[in-house]
Amino acid sequence: MTSHHRSRPATPGVTDPGESSARAEALLRATNEFLRADDLPALGRSVTDAAVAMFSESKAAVSLARADGSMALMSTAGLSAAEIDRFEPLVAEDGRLLQSVLAGEELWSDDGAVENLRARVAAWGGGSGLSIPIHSSTGVAGILSLLFAEERTFDPGFRDSIRNLAAQAGLAHELIAARDDLRRAAGDAEVQRRIATAFLEVATRLSTVTDESAVPGELVSAIRGATGAATAAVALRVGDTDEFSFKATEGVSAELAEMLVSIPITPENYPGLRVLIDGQVLAGIDPSEAAVRLNLGGGAAAPIIADGKVRGFLSITVAPGDSFDLDRWKELAMGFASVAATALARVAAVAELRQQRELLASSVAERTVQLRGAIEELRSASQAKTDFLGNVSHELRTPLTAILGFSEVLIRGDDGPLNPRQHEDMTTVLSSGRRLLALIDDLIDISRIEGNRLELETRPLDLGPLLSGVVEELRALAGAKGIGLTLIPAVDELTVVGDSVRLHEVFLNLVSNAVKFTQPGGTVRVVAGVEAPAAGDDQQVRVDVIDSGIGVPENERERIFEKFHRIAGPEYPGTGLGLSIARELVVRHGGRLTLDSTVGLGSRFSVVLPLAAPVAS
Repeated sequence: MTSHHRSRPATPGVTDPGESSARAEALLRATNEFLRADDLPALGRSVTDAAVAMFSESKAAVSLARADGSMALMSTAGLSAAEIDRFEPLVAEDGRLLQSVLAGEELWSDDGAVENLRARVAAWGGGSGLSIPIHSSTGVAGILSLLFAEERTFDPGFRDSIRNLAAQAGLAHELIAARDDLRRAAGDAEVQRRIATAFLEVATRLSTVTDESAVPGELVSAIRGATGAATAAVALRVGDTDEFSFKATEGVSAELAEMLVSIPITPENYPGLRVLIDGQVLAGIDPSEAAVRLNLGGGAAAPIIADGKVRGFLSITVAPGDSFDLDRWKELAMGFASVAATALARVAAVAELRQQRELLASSVAERTVQLRGAIEELRSASQAKTDFLGNVSHELRTPLTAILGFSEVLIRGDDGPLNPRQHEDMTTVLSSGRRLLALIDDLIDISRIEGNRLELETRPLDLGPLLSGVVEELRALAGAKGIGLTLIPAVDELTVVGDSVRLHEVFLNLVSNAVKFTQPGGTVRVVAGVEAPAAGDDQQVRVDVIDSGIGVPENERERIFEKFHRIAGPEYPGTGLGLSIARELVVRHGGRLTLDSTVGLGSRFSVVLPLAAPVAS
């Protein structure tokens, strides 16, 4: 008995197509490993390997019946040495918990009638678990137990998958038992070597077959080559009826071949077939003249049982007069039938996996078409929105410019003096109009950016004077709120290649925002300089706008740059467009705009642009 693997945590939930496909692939690999297992410990390790791969269990144990019929713990996953010592008595003949499993019952912790199992699972520190029998043609050949850390419900897909694993383990156990029995019955080393070679050859040849129609032909060819039998034949069941059809024969005379085709293979025509349908082996010597005429001496036939159902049978015969060891040929027939059942189950798993892959590919293709259609609709809608914003904004800007112009004329008194009340009203109209004009300009910029129609008129320029101009423009606004606004200029010339109008727009937005969101008595600093480059990088200009304002929460530091996204209350007017436009303009200048902020202490907006050669005097 071995303990190995620390399993991954299971994920409760409904089995999806991707998880089913992964389990089918793991089961396919497991069947190959089962074919290679030559004893019960090796089979136990293969089963726990497959369980870990298919079900991501926390702890697992596999018990198998030995030749004398006693049950023994063969392999575990995730169990400590102390837990193994506690577990082994549970699978003994007198262990109460698993006696029902030995009788063929499945135990699932999510079933209402198994309180004792849930109590046992809880005692072991688990949330859910199961124990199911491993069936062979002779009865219960073992027990597969899984323990999960979390409580989960086992859906039908999960149950079918683990039953399939147990079914494959049962077939492999039967194959190992048949091999062991054959070794004991052979009597001498040469016979044992030939039998082992025969099974290995057949199993190896069938391990690469993925087409069910090719299994019978490969099987009869391998059987005759390995055993020297005079004839070999494989028949498969026709649907769920009691009729069978021979799919491959070798060594059969022409007369016998014609008989097999002309007479339906049913219990009515071949009474011995009922024995095979009942899952038993048929063997003996037919001394009749007909048998001699057909070149049939002693022979044996064994049912091919997969998933508890007789899927077909194979027959092996020797030539009349050849020595015929009844027990040996019965065991050979049983062993090869087990190999055939494993091969057919493997082919079925491959077919199911192929079907799941095709279904998944079809689903992905369909969703891709839908997604592309949705993307195209969104792109069209976005373009229509952009065009609408641009057109409407231009249409609004023209009359608004006229309104602002005439408002200024009235305020200056060019058309006659205004009384104080009229002057105040026109000042309000002019102020509101300018805010509306700024909003319209932002909308026009957004439409140009989204439509990729924004053009930059770039040239080398010194940021120093530009920053001084921005600070001076906003000094009165800052002074009105009692906010200290200072510029800390760079020692050297800060030359960049850029559009002076657009960069002025960027820094005016950042500094005006800093003033807006800083409480009276606070400070706003504009710090400019050359950033020390990292190894291999070019020098860069860095401008920090630092305020002592309200700050920005961590989860909003990127969203604040999204269009129309605002986090401040109505006491702070704005459209949520300024920062989005500012970042886009900085990026188009080859730079970056970032934010570092602490709620209640303030924010630092940093603009980094490539440093250019100084402007010539």
